[in-house]
Amino acid sequence: MSPKEKAWHTLQTACTGDKATDRANATRVLGLIRKDVKATKLAEKALSDPKPERAAAAAALGDMNSRRSIPKLKKALDDKDPSVALAAAHSLHLMRNNSAYEVYSEILAKQRKGGKGLISSQMSTFSDPKKMAQLGFEEGIGFVPFAGIGWKAIKEVRKDDSSPVRAAGR
Repeated sequence: MSPKEKAWHTLQTACTGDKATDRANATRVLGLIRKDVKATKLAEKALSDPKPERAAAAAALGDMNSRRSIPKLKKALDDKDPSVALAAAHSLHLMRNNSAYEVYSEILAKQRKGGKGLISSQMSTFSDPKKMAQLGFEEGIGFVPFAGIGWKAIKEVRKDDSSPVRAAGR
């Protein structure tokens, strides 16, 4: 098996694995692979997955500049999870699609409720200054090349308080 085939096998395995965080991280990495039908299809599949990697998939499709995925990203604008809708809006904005502005406007004006469900159940995120700052940071870091992947790694490392390294230091 060639190195390229091994890399694809590893990436596909991670994208379809059992652990949601691994799937989300692998899906986010797909954004680094531009103009590849296989990568686009994997990201589009993750966009329709009921698990957390939907936001990663929406972001990856924008990073790929996958114009063929615009209809699926427009559909993701109506996702109940605000991070998915905002990631889809950001991706559409990167591809110069004006659909993103409607979402941004509705969020800022607090007009999105019920029906389309973007904010209805999670409006508290937008009224809490700390949560808004974190959301802004996490969305904004996507503008820095490769920083989004690094930020995910930092979050994963910091999440485990009982790590062996920390225990060894005591």
